[in-house]
Amino acid sequence: MSMNNEEKPVIFHEEGTAKINPKYTASQELVTETSDRMIKLLMKISGGTIKSEKTARKIIFILIAVMIAISVYWFFA
Repeated sequence: MSMNNEEKPVIFHEEGTAKINPKYTASQELVTETSDRMIKLLMKISGGTIKSEKTARKIIFILIAVMIAISVYWFFA
């Protein structure tokens, strides 16, 4: 078994995109699946008060900002 350190050349197309070897591409489904679960959980917990995903995303963002602010306050207090 010989070790070959040569890499395959990247071929650029006219649009400026590179041809990528498919074995190195990562699936993006896990990221969206996790965030969708958080949004669906928040919508379920709210009991129907939160009806759109956009509103749920805003509420999650506000909760994260409040948690960071409280953590910074406790750290420097």
